[in-house]
Amino acid sequence: MAGRGKANGVDAHVGQAIKLRRVLLGISQEELARHLGLTFQQIQKFESGTNRVSASHLVALSQALDVPISYFFSALEGLNSYRAGDQIDGFWLTYEGLALWMTYRSVSSENVRKRFIDLVKSIAAREA
Repeated sequence: MAGRGKANGVDAHVGQAIKLRRVLLGISQEELARHLGLTFQQIQKFESGTNRVSASHLVALSQALDVPISYFFSALEGLNSYRAGDQIDGFWLTYEGLALWMTYRSVSSENVRKRFIDLVKSIAAREA
């Protein structure tokens, strides 16, 4: 376990969850920081896993991002064995993952969404 006050893999996971939800809601770090009475640099440090998120900030973040507190820990399978990036959720925090998700979500037609998935599958099959 990390020493007192030092961030670890769980902190990195919580930070990734904050970033993912913030981006999906279209909220900037500045907007979120203002809502919480923090600086955007503090939000950056939370999201990068550099700084731990206190319990009171976690409650405020869950309210600001409209998620239950459990959301921040949802993909952790074993707190002692967790390493940041081990979970598939990490993909959604990459530029490509977010771009793919945001593009997919912007398509209103269910038929077009299915064709989008078929296209991606077809490309993947050719690459394999």
